[in-house]
Amino acid sequence: MSSEWRSPCPCALTAHEACLLDWIADIEAPSNRRSTSARSSKIECPQCKSEIIVARPRSYVVDAVRVVENACGRVVWPGVLAIGAGSVWRLCYEYGFLTVEVVFGTDDAIRILSPLFQLPSPDEGTWESLGHYLRDTWRINTGLTLIPPILILSRTSIADGILPILPMLFFATSPAQDPLSDFGVWPPSAALSFAALPYVRSAYNFYYEQVWGERERRWLKEIRPRSTSSTEDDANQEGEELDEDGFHLEIDMAVHDVIEEPEPLPNQQFNRQGLAPPLNAPPLDQPADAPGHVIDPAQAGAQAPPAAANGVRHERRQERNIHISPTRVADTVLGALAFPIISALMGDMLRLALPRSWTTPAPASWAPFGRAAPPRGFLQSRWARSIVGGCAFVVVRDAVMLYVKWKMAQAHRRRKVCEYDKVRKKIIYPDGSK
Repeated sequence: MSSEWRSPCPCALTAHEACLLDWIADIEAPSNRRSTSARSSKIECPQCKSEIIVARPRSYVVDAVRVVENACGRVVWPGVLAIGAGSVWRLCYEYGFLTVEVVFGTDDAIRILSPLFQLPSPDEGTWESLGHYLRDTWRINTGLTLIPPILILSRTSIADGILPILPMLFFATSPAQDPLSDFGVWPPSAALSFAALPYVRSAYNFYYEQVWGERERRWLKEIRPRSTSSTEDDANQEGEELDEDGFHLEIDMAVHDVIEEPEPLPNQQFNRQGLAPPLNAPPLDQPADAPGHVIDPAQAGAQAPPAAANGVRHERRQERNIHISPTRVADTVLGALAFPIISALMGDMLRLALPRSWTTPAPASWAPFGRAAPPRGFLQSRWARSIVGGCAFVVVRDAVMLYVKWKMAQAHRRRKVCEYDKVRKKIIYPDGSK
């Protein structure tokens, strides 16, 4: 009690000086300065936010260290985010280059990407050289980095409205004088072939939904338990069951509506839905001991009548359940990233299965000046076989999955429970079943 009272700010804060000094020492502790988001050198009142001035001997070394600590504390999270973003960018860049090399082959990949890759000039300054490097290589840095996100996006329904726009952007920003000059020429160029893939995908999805979508949903509905709730049916409208290893996010939104309602007349009655009948309607049947004009909601099993006031504030609650499955997310990401490799392997299988005249260019001795003749067939290029192989893989996969779902639905209809013969002590199978 020997400590003096202090009033350090304009508000009603009054405390012992020793208590204030302990509180200030706790705020200025190194652990608190590193953990708190507000690393200002000022000490503020928690109520009125006014600065509390503390008189103390000044040391320029201490002040400099605190300035450095505050500056380092402010750049920790931006630095972490920058390093993380740079690492993700580099990883996507390397994967994009690997994808181009797998799909096109090593020689064609180097021939395609080498004009887009320009090293900084050693004769220029640092910043000038960096600016010229970014200006000359933005196409390859952006294009290769976008390959993994686009592959992952192509496994979702969002891609249906986004991917068809990318070819238009590519041709709009192409440095060539006439990017569509080879339109109508056979075989088409690689740029035109890859630009047509989003449209081929959209056409295939439209065909699949129109021809097989309803049948697939019917087959999947047959193999579900009859006790499946309608909520699960809505959540699984794509025909996929919820994973047990997933977790749910429940979003509860409260929407307040101001509804202008007329003020009820005296002794006005309400029906079971909480609505007032016409004034010339006969009285409602109610128990003798019931209130004069309101039915008990617990007995009626309905809502209470609206409040007798204008501009009543009602609250509508909307709930939205989101199911997130780590297994499904990992399957989508890994499947999308592995698709270029699968397409290249399918292209190699086509090269081995089809006649050599379809997949092999003319020998170098047949071409003038000893060079290899340009491909005359679409499948004579590795990237073309990769495209056809990827499309064939998607078609075969969907056909196999449709057949499996159809057979499962048929087997589900013919299920029978086997009985156990307690006398002979063996299972009795129905005729024609296994």
